Amino acid sequence: MKPTTWVPALGVAVAAALGAVASGCGGTLATRLPAADPGRPPEAVPPDVTIIPRGYDARAAFEDLLRKGGPRVRVLGGPRDFLVPADLRFKPVHGKKLVEAVAAEYRLKVAWTRRGKCAVLHAGASDKEVERVRADLASADAAVRQEAAWRGGWLRDARVVPLLIKAAKDTDAEVARQALVGLRRMSWDAVLAADEGARELLAAEFSSPDVERRRELPSLAALLGSDLSVDWIRQWVASIEERLPARDDYERRGAARELGELGVENVGVEKALALIERTFADPDEEVRGLGARALARVGSDLPAPQTEHQPEL
Repeated sequence: MKPTTWVPALGVAVAAALGAVASGCGGTLATRLPAADPGRPPEAVPPDVTIIPRGYDARAAFEDLLRKGGPRVRVLGGPRDFLVPADLRFKPVHGKKLVEAVAAEYRLKVAWTRRGKCAVLHAGASDKEVERVRADLASADAAVRQEAAWRGGWLRDARVVPLLIKAAKDTDAEVARQALVGLRRMSWDAVLAADEGARELLAAEFSSPDVERRRELPSLAALLGSDLSVDWIRQWVASIEERLPARDDYERRGAARELGELGVENVGVEKALALIERTFADPDEEVRGLGARALARVGSDLPAPQTEHQPEL
């Protein structure tokens, strides 16, 4: 591949993407989300975006929604393979309706944050459970706070996120540790989408030698923007390069997925194009598809005359 005429245009697209990142997800649920309602507060109005889901894969539909200016969708507890309800496929559907319909299909609730720019899907807990965690974390007894931090880390309710973020800074080391473990279990991308206060806790995650702990961090790239560690980005790009030629399909799929999550704005245009080209030559269909998605993140808005030299899939 010799990306000659379309590379400058990609640079323009990347600049636009970086501008969009600055207004990305964040915000704190604690001040806007009523204790008895983990759903959308009145002022959190999702962007008015309509898409046509082209299949059953809800993750692909959510990515398309985001590319068109819709909300960023995250799941408390980590990504899941959701299906688009059959009656919403292959026809125009409003983004808010799509997100809430997928959530309802799996008996999940939706917490809309950052004035509707983010949607956090979560199982939800009873008001009594949430209030008990809140009260116990305020106890003067460190043992009570430790147990509450542990218990809160297992609740899949977005209202607990700000409570655990605060507990992760507790003067008692075990309280802080339990809260941090609980936040990791909820998945950092969903935690950060729910409450931007989590930014302060991520420095240690970026520098951690634990590969498993760093595995999901590429998905935070668009949420953190310029806060990403340059050294960490360099290390992760090297990791992606090493795994793309792996024999194991799952290793290559993971590398291709992380490439799309990390984004061209963080990898660099030339490097990203070279890595994406390698995914197009992969024998695994899913790897090729993930490579196409990575390219679509920055190439979808390019003028037609400048995209004529894009590599064939």
